[in-house]
Amino acid sequence: VEVYYIEFQLAENSNLEETKKKKFSKSDTLEHIQNVMREEFNIATEADTRLWNKYTSNTYEQLARLDNTVQDAGLFSGQLIIIEIKNEDGTWPRQARSTGTLGTNGSTSPIPAPPPQPLGTSSSFDKKEGSPVGTGASTSTASSSRYNFSGTSATYGDGGVSDKAQPGICGLSNLGNTCFMNSIIQGLSNTPEIIEYFDNDNYLEDINEDNPLGMKGEIAKSFGQLIKDMWSGKFTYVVPRAFKMAVGRFAPQFSGYQQQDSQELLTFLLDGLHEDLNRVKHKPYVEMSDSDGKADSDVAMEAWDNYKKRNDSVILDIFHGLLKSTVVCPECPKVSVTFDPTCYLSLPLPVKKERQVEVFLVYLDPLKPPTQFKVTAPKNGSMGDLCIALGKLANVPGESLVVTDVYNHRFHKIYTSDDQLSHILDRDDIFVYETDNTDSNNVTVPVYLREKKNCSSYAPSNLFGQPLLCSLPQSCTSSQLYDHLLQRMARY
Repeated sequence: VEVYYIEFQLAENSNLEETKKKKFSKSDTLEHIQNVMREEFNIATEADTRLWNKYTSNTYEQLARLDNTVQDAGLFSGQLIIIEIKNEDGTWPRQARSTGTLGTNGSTSPIPAPPPQPLGTSSSFDKKEGSPVGTGASTSTASSSRYNFSGTSATYGDGGVSDKAQPGICGLSNLGNTCFMNSIIQGLSNTPEIIEYFDNDNYLEDINEDNPLGMKGEIAKSFGQLIKDMWSGKFTYVVPRAFKMAVGRFAPQFSGYQQQDSQELLTFLLDGLHEDLNRVKHKPYVEMSDSDGKADSDVAMEAWDNYKKRNDSVILDIFHGLLKSTVVCPECPKVSVTFDPTCYLSLPLPVKKERQVEVFLVYLDPLKPPTQFKVTAPKNGSMGDLCIALGKLANVPGESLVVTDVYNHRFHKIYTSDDQLSHILDRDDIFVYETDNTDSNNVTVPVYLREKKNCSSYAPSNLFGQPLLCSLPQSCTSSQLYDHLLQRMARY
């Protein structure tokens, strides 16, 4: 029972700004949508029309197979459906490929027709040894006639044809937020075992269309054709539209053009390929036995043999394995050891626990110039941790260092040792001053450098240079203060 219908935006090609919203069932055919649009836009019965759907900001796709349902065409809620009326001179306002795959709104230059299907030549990429299908042409023809989604060819050859193309060095067109899909395809297409299996047509003899857990072989055929085109050496890029349509039919969450998670697609794709290519036609009932103190190698081998009685595919050969699971009873010494099959292992991304901070160290010794250091400190550490790390690099006591943030020739912030390191931003100018903390009678005071006024104006003079942190006796006189500051500034 279909509870919620899909709502589309309908528009006539001559006025795309004026749209009408209509709801349709997933089982409605494109012909039904076309008839509804004829009535909505008052189009004459004798007028020839055709439908387009918009799936990116400036890309349109002709819906040529009117017997397809909404679900078969891969249409999603909110999509714009356009009806085009043929001109009186027999031409169409919207120029497109002769096969009606793609067109661009307002295009005036003819769009090239898709490349011809590969012929059965002696090329190593056209005819594969040991292949059940003799030539690439027959494979493409059979696939196109049976799996023709939305009027597009099931081959992916409507891409970039070039004499400089090389096998495997082939891009994938972005159909609209399909980076997640393209990254997974590129990863699998560069797995040597996958390339050899699909490019040599070995998958055709393993397709299991009767598997109730599979996708009638459509995922395997669609993916196999995509791999063959990417490794044909004829294209610099291909358009994975038919593959996306096939995936969307069996996994509706991928049918639209919203961003998706790559791992979720990989999980679905590996499971789908495994079931579509499962060589076990009738799965027997298998009873799992307990470990009973047997060696892990024996338990693992028994679990693998039982698993292979129901599962046997190239995906299993390449990707599947076993994970050991140990359960200990908290009330008795019973220990249960099992080995569970797995196809993928989710691991967390490594998180950096340290960060690098660029600082300028101003030594207590006036003969040493300020020196820049790149200090590695704990990411969630404190200023005290930064001082200890800097002290080891500069061979100075870390407890005598004070961290400051200097901005516009003045101290923007003087940090304590307990302040978090996260307060420091990458754009901050951090100066660390070595102070004299050996005498408890000393006090550390900030000192700014200001220009001397040449007139009696009340306006303040400008600051210049870098400020200082000076350790002075509490009973320091004015003369001693000047002597100490001149001594500290001798480095400049």
